[in-house]
Amino acid sequence: NIQILKTMKKILLPILFLLLSAGTYAQQTLTVEGKITGFPEGTVFMLLIPQDDMGMAPAGSAAVSADGTFTLQAPVATTGKLTLFTGDPEAGSAYFKEFYGAPGATVRITGDHWAPQSWRVESDIHEQAEMNRFEDAIRPVGYEREKILFRMNEISANLETTPGEG
Repeated sequence: NIQILKTMKKILLPILFLLLSAGTYAQQTLTVEGKITGFPEGTVFMLLIPQDDMGMAPAGSAAVSADGTFTLQAPVATTGKLTLFTGDPEAGSAYFKEFYGAPGATVRITGDHWAPQSWRVESDIHEQAEMNRFEDAIRPVGYEREKILFRMNEISANLETTPGEG
C-alpha cells in the first residue's frame, strides 16, 4: 500500500503543478494599444471575445483620446481570433477589425482613417502575421469594393430624392 501511495504521489504532484500553471497562464492579460485617427475624442472601442455558444462577449473597453490613441486590457486564456469594435447604434454605424490575441501579448492597431480596411495590426503572434499577409494581398480589391458600395449608396440616395416621371 505504501508503494501505491508513493507512485500516486509521483503522478499526482506533476499533474497538480500543471493544473496550477495552466490556471496562472489563463490569467494573463492581453494589451491592445491603438492609434486610429478619424474618430472623435471619447469614442469607445470594445474588445470582443468569442464565447462557446453565445456569440461574442465584451472583455474590455477604452475611450479614444484627442490624438486617436487608446489602450485596453483584457484577460485571455488562449491564442485566438478577437474583434475590436466601435460604432454608433443610433447612426447605424459599426466598425469591426478581427485580429489574433494571446495571453500576455501586446497588439498594436493603427490606422489613418475610420475604415477598418485601413487599420493595421502588428504583434509577435504567428497567426496575425499570416492574417496580415492575406489582408495585404486582398487590400486593393477591398478598396475597389468600398468605392463601388459608396457610389451605389450615392446613386440610391439620389433616386430617393429625385422626383420620378410619372
